[in-house]
Amino acid sequence: VDCGLFVLPGRAAWGLKTGVFFSLWIGASYVWNLANARALRALRLPVLQATVCAGVGLPAAALRWWWDPQRRPRLALRQVGALLPVAGLHAAGGLASQAAFLHGPLGLAHIH
Repeated sequence: VDCGLFVLPGRAAWGLKTGVFFSLWIGASYVWNLANARALRALRLPVLQATVCAGVGLPAAALRWWWDPQRRPRLALRQVGALLPVAGLHAAGGLASQAAFLHGPLGLAHIH
């Protein structure tokens, strides 16, 4: 890959690009979690914040699916039944993560 000043082999370019994207993802997650920790410590209401996030996100997704029905996910009842335990565990993990911010220092365990 010709970068202008130097030429990188394909594997090196792929590794560099992957490393940059991974670093940006970790950095953005860390900043997001610090902002959430500050908000949760100020409000002391982790369930309220999680509920507000779901209350904004779910209608936004529903509106998007309603607006463009060709992109609406189509799942059989069997598939929905298989996803419910995963969704429940994901929701429980998110709630536990929100509550954990109130009781301890921010560490890598909080970054998900």
